[in-house]
Amino acid sequence: MGHSGSFDGRLALREAAHTGLAWAALALVTVWMVICQEWSDMRWVQAQAAHGGRHGERSSQGHLLYDVVLARLPFVRETWVSDALVNSAGLVCVVGSLCMARSWQARSILIRRVGWMMAALYLLRSFTLSITTLPPSVADCKPVVAADQAGLIGSIPGLISGRLSACTDKMFSGHTTILVISFLFWRRYARHWAFLAYSAVHTFAGIASVLLVRLHYSVDVLLAVVLTCAVHHIYYRALGAAIRRRRRASALRHRRNRSLFAGADDAPPGVDAAYARVDVDEDELPRLSTASTSGDALARL
Repeated sequence: MGHSGSFDGRLALREAAHTGLAWAALALVTVWMVICQEWSDMRWVQAQAAHGGRHGERSSQGHLLYDVVLARLPFVRETWVSDALVNSAGLVCVVGSLCMARSWQARSILIRRVGWMMAALYLLRSFTLSITTLPPSVADCKPVVAADQAGLIGSIPGLISGRLSACTDKMFSGHTTILVISFLFWRRYARHWAFLAYSAVHTFAGIASVLLVRLHYSVDVLLAVVLTCAVHHIYYRALGAAIRRRRRASALRHRRNRSLFAGADDAPPGVDAAYARVDVDEDELPRLSTASTSGDALARL
């Protein structure tokens, strides 16, 4: 009993540390991405000024890129609709994960997987924003450019919360990334088709709203869908490979232990033996059908 309680305590601390690390990484990457957005707007304002515009006064009329999709869609100015759909998709994804999982450990695993994938996608977005500055997708967008470093840092909370908005943070769509990762999460872990159907409708409505309110060009949305699906696929392929390698190593140690303790029915108690009751197949984990399949403590990500 004492050994089991000690192991459970270490496992809880490690799960909390891994989940905290994932969301700390997401927070840091989000701040960096917002700074890249501000730098993108600064480059745009400087380019406008170099072509005769006055700082903060020249609109982007005449600099809009032609978009074959947007040209055929009506322009809706209620951007709050798109923000509401995106934020609710992310919220439902997180809350749904907590409700679907049947143990604290499964909840920790699902929540940190969201954090790691979003951190990877936002890091990619930071690169694309830094490489190429696209013009605003609406004619009357005026970038809010900080006068100094203190102003730049001070505007970060407003940009993260949505109270402030950038004009040239286009490539690729962060709104679409949240919508698609939410749908992919439901597709992998939902235990009933109704959840997946709801997520599909929500995702389609959210992407449509992003285009209707002109938050992004259609190429930004397309690239977001492709990159999100790619990161999701690579993440789970790598995760499955890591679990299989750990299992093979654990099985090898188990056989060695049995050879050392000939005549014993089971391997000597230890960390590997304790892991055996929480390590599960990747195909079993998505359904989270029993408490034993909600573990996967070997998967640090």
